[in-house]
Amino acid sequence: MNNPILPRLYDGQIRPDAFDHSAHLQAGWECIQKENPEEPRHLAVSLYTLADSAGAPERYHATITGAFLTLIAASAKPGESFDDFLAKNPDLSERDCLGRYYSRARLTLPEARRRFLMPDRQPLPACRMSLSGVELPASAAADHVTN
Repeated sequence: MNNPILPRLYDGQIRPDAFDHSAHLQAGWECIQKENPEEPRHLAVSLYTLADSAGAPERYHATITGAFLTLIAASAKPGESFDDFLAKNPDLSERDCLGRYYSRARLTLPEARRRFLMPDRQPLPACRMSLSGVELPASAAADHVTN
């Protein structure tokens, strides 16, 4: 496995400019591997905090976070390394990966940034995880920019 990213994300040891899409995928994969129902909430808070530390709290997006966690949870196999997971699921690295599930109009809704919205094109695959924890932390919701 790559160098674990969640502990560094949770401890605030990652620079926002160093946290690209691949790092997001790895953090999501590590979150799913923990099989802890509280983990999506911890990840969401940490992602919001990371965006806020960059002066861009509006970059946190609950629907995108929840959708990717769902896709990861539906595809991850027990004992599989992150590198193997990524090799078997290259579509997760594609820019428009969520386009088959969500219209642009739905993803750009201000509400989609604050809370997880279900897809409007086709259902996400079934997974055994709750997405309620990916909503924007309540303490940040009042200040959240909704552009």
